[in-house]
This record gives sequence, structure tokens and C-alpha cells, in this order.
Amino acid sequence: MIRVNNVKKLDWDKHTQQVYDYWLPKHGEGYAKQFLEFYKNRFEQYKKPLINHRLAWALLDDFYATKYQSGMRWFGCVGVGGSGKSTLVMNMARYLDPSFGLDRIKNSMFDWVELIKKIPINAMKSVVIDEPDDTHHPLSKEGKKLREVVGKARQHQLFCFFCATDLSDIPNYIFKKLSGIIFTPKLGQAMLFVNRSEDGKFVVQDIRNEYQNFKTYSIFYNYSKRGDVLRFPTYNITPFSNKEFREYENAKAKDYERSLNDFVNIGKGGGIKPELSKKDKIIILLEAGMPIKNIVKSQKTAEQYVGRIKKELLEKTNQPTEYNLYNTLDKVNKTKEGEGFD
Repeated sequence: MIRVNNVKKLDWDKHTQQVYDYWLPKHGEGYAKQFLEFYKNRFEQYKKPLINHRLAWALLDDFYATKYQSGMRWFGCVGVGGSGKSTLVMNMARYLDPSFGLDRIKNSMFDWVELIKKIPINAMKSVVIDEPDDTHHPLSKEGKKLREVVGKARQHQLFCFFCATDLSDIPNYIFKKLSGIIFTPKLGQAMLFVNRSEDGKFVVQDIRNEYQNFKTYSIFYNYSKRGDVLRFPTYNITPFSNKEFREYENAKAKDYERSLNDFVNIGKGGGIKPELSKKDKIIILLEAGMPIKNIVKSQKTAEQYVGRIKKELLEKTNQPTEYNLYNTLDKVNKTKEGEGFD
């Protein structure tokens, strides 16, 4: 991980002038000055941008939507390991909320709930859920309660980022609230897909509905050919200190160790809270990948009963979801990567 203070310095004044010159003919002096002021406010202390200026412009829409229309903005970020999605999300979170720190990155939905309980309403803070290992199925007791919390959390006025390897890892009750999807095909490159209600285009919804047909990252390239995408470069830099990263990496190591222990316990037929119903236990074991015959043996139940629950889960997963998303400022610029000032 390259830190900001270890990267070759750029001419900040020249860079900001280029940014202004880029947006001036596209949106006029008023919007260009407003954006530049916001951009400089966020990055002046580093003398370099943490995110590309075209992404910064697109996110300004979400910032003002949250500020003036209340609500909560969700972003899904997917990509293979090592493609830079976590670093990108950290920088986006910091851009929208300068107080964002690594202590607001959580690896479980339970920890996310515990975190937002401590954040005041209308605080406009950024939080990150990084590949959680406890995404409960909507039919389980925990899943129903978590879906209720996510539904009501819009009152909090938060910027929430959900990092995952694949779209299927994002729960439906969160996916239907996404304002945008970020895809990182490889280190240094990313794509942003957002709805444009003013044009009658709901790209996030379309991607979710059509993913069943693709089931691979090729869906993003398919939509990018239609022009429904913002391509932008990413930067392998962060504003966080080495000490902060050591604490963050230690926390992730402990979380991984806990996951290993939980999996071993499940494999032995344990590791599940006794207050859960038998059906909830079976759902958790199915989601953990345990074979039906092993579930039948560990839970002392009939194979037909487990089969019915599995069928129920599959039917629930294939149900379409509805979306109600909005944008408030100008359209995302579609300039092709590498064309002119980037």
C-alpha cells in the first residue's frame, strides 16, 4: 500500500486549474467553481487527489442528495482480490466524509449495526462493510431483523459502501437500495454505474435483473459498451498512517481467525446459537455450504424437510427486486478513458 506522503508530488495549483478548465465548458462557471471549491476543500491538505476528478464530480450528486433530501446512499463495490476496491472505497468514503477513519470499516453486519448506533442522526458520515461473513438469509430470524434495520436506516443520512467479490454476495435488501455499482477489473482501473432517472435509465436495477443470465463480470463490460458507465483511473494511495493501517490489518486478522474457528465449529455440528429455531439453524448450515446429508445427521431431522427449506431459499433468491433510486445534479460525464485531461 502506497501512502500519500510517499508518492511523487504533483503541481497542485496546475492540477486544480486543469480540473476547472475541464468542467467549465461542460457545466458553466457556477457549477465549475462550486465543484472546484469542494474538490480543493477535500484534497488541499494532501496536495493530490485521492480519487479521480470525474468520479469526484459524480459523487457530488450523492453528497447533495443526502444533505438536502435526507436519506442514505448505498454503493456496492465488486472486484477480484487485489484489484484495489478496498482502497478505492476508503478514498471515496474520505471524500464524502473527511472525518472517515479505518475504525469505520466493519467486517460483519452485526458490527455495522453496532457502529451506526453510535453515529448521531443526520451526521452525514461514511461507513464501509468489507466482505462481511455474517450476511443472513432474509428468511432467517436475524435476516428479517437486519432487513428491517437497513430499511429504517435511511433516516441516518449515511454514506454506506458494501465491498464484495461478486454481486451475488450483496444481500437483496441492500442491493435494492444501491445508488451505484463500482467495478474494479484490475488495479488502476474502475467503472461506475448509476441510475439516471431523468433519462429513464435505471442501470443498477437492470444489472441486478440481468445478472442471472451472465453470472460473471462480463455483465459490466456489456453495459459499458452501451455507454452506461463512467470509466476512471484509481490511485493506490490513502490518507491513513502506517499505525492506522497496522491496527486495521490486526483487526482483519482477528476477524479471519474468528471465521476459521466458527467454520470448524459448524463442521462439528456446533457453533450455532441454541435459541435459533431448527429451521434457522438449517438455513445457516445450507448457506455455509454443508451437504444436506450432514445437516440431516447434525440436526436430527428428515432429509425431505431440509430439501424443502433449500428449495424455499432458491425460490426466494430468484425473486426480482424493486428499486426506487434518484439522482439530483448533472449527468455523469461519459468522457472515454484517456481522452484529453483525465
